Amino acid sequence: MAHRFKNVRKEIWILGFLWITFGLSCSKKDVDTENNLNLLSVSVNGLPLMDQVENVSINLNLELVFSGQLETNKFENSFQLLKDGVEVINNLNFRYRNASTKVNIERELEYSTRYEIKLSNLEIGKEGFKLDEAILFQFTTQEEGVATYLPPCLSAAADCLQILRIKQDEIFLDFAYYASFPIFQENLKLDSVRNVVMVIHGQNRNGDEYYNSMIKTIKSLNKTNSTLILAPLFETNTSSTGNNIFWPTTSWRQGALSQGSGSVSSAKVIYSFLDHFKDKNVFPNLEQVVIAGHSSGAMMSQILATLINPERYLNDFDLMFTVANSQYFYYPLDFRFDEMSNEFQNVNNCPNYNWWPYGNVNFPDYMTDILLGNTETNITTNRVLYLLGNNDVVTTGSLNTDDCAATVLGKSRFNRGENYIRFLKEYYPEANQSEKIIVYGVGHNYDSMFNAQQFRSWLDGNLD
Repeated sequence: MAHRFKNVRKEIWILGFLWITFGLSCSKKDVDTENNLNLLSVSVNGLPLMDQVENVSINLNLELVFSGQLETNKFENSFQLLKDGVEVINNLNFRYRNASTKVNIERELEYSTRYEIKLSNLEIGKEGFKLDEAILFQFTTQEEGVATYLPPCLSAAADCLQILRIKQDEIFLDFAYYASFPIFQENLKLDSVRNVVMVIHGQNRNGDEYYNSMIKTIKSLNKTNSTLILAPLFETNTSSTGNNIFWPTTSWRQGALSQGSGSVSSAKVIYSFLDHFKDKNVFPNLEQVVIAGHSSGAMMSQILATLINPERYLNDFDLMFTVANSQYFYYPLDFRFDEMSNEFQNVNNCPNYNWWPYGNVNFPDYMTDILLGNTETNITTNRVLYLLGNNDVVTTGSLNTDDCAATVLGKSRFNRGENYIRFLKEYYPEANQSEKIIVYGVGHNYDSMFNAQQFRSWLDGNLD
């Protein structure tokens, strides 16, 4: 029995020794890991810095964010900025923030020059913390005479009002819009712009208010430097001046022709912007374009999704549409959802229920010239978000309850949106690329819809 107890004690001692040895080894490893300093992010002029990037502004503002505090003297002695392989040591301005976990390095560089940023994995952190991995980035600065960065216009809509000039015959027609960057400025290359969000106003034509609303949305996502915010203004004949084109009625929302100095479809106006976005000399890094409309603007957004073939811009950027609280919908087929029987039926006693823009009958000749592809294919294969406020159920006011072509769509805007989603799922279960988001507790209010957390999350997930 004593011999057995002795062996047990020996086994316990050995296990204890192994545990202490292994435990100390693990603890040391954990301490070593904890003493590492990690680079969390690196950006230049507000955009993520990628190796071998070109056209960087000569007004360098490099930002490095670390997982712990820096020993500033050690960091500055370790940091290297090289020009054509030779270290640049003069006129580097270091600014530290967030308890020295974030550093901004500023310097004016030379045009069309290759630079390297180097930082060795040395002890540059407080308490001897060591950079876990050496840093190396290479970039080339912009050509002389070409501006690559401008701060976005976010102060007030009036400051951001610009003019699109559309040539027709021998004259130029003017169309007003609000934008956060001067997209038609000469010698401007908008390297920072990776996204465009175009927001279309409702029947009140308050493009300035829609613009300011979308600024709040993009600010909440911290994407004002990388996102062009644009709000077209479809003016009335009373607000239009000079060669500005205008639409005296709400027909602009269905692609109708303008009046004034020239005759241009409202859809073609939007095409002018989209075609300009394809210009890589201006937008070399553009990835996503979202066209979002509310109410009458939502109708126009869906009309654009009906007219534009999704492959037209496939090689240039991803194009998406948002239709928020619309009361009108284009249907490529003749069936409508009957809310009494809860099924799709043919429509009786409403001769114009499938006339344009509710359907394809009486499709305007001028629209034939601007239709890109097939309306049925376009509306089912374009990426369209139907954004519905579940409190948008008021049946008075501006809701169309007189025209039978509108009333067969549903008893309220919310119902009409729900019925349209049912239609797409019923008749295009495989081709349909649309999605639906319901914003609970919100009615017919553009600002509440576009600043709802559900829309912000969707937008954040689809923007770069």
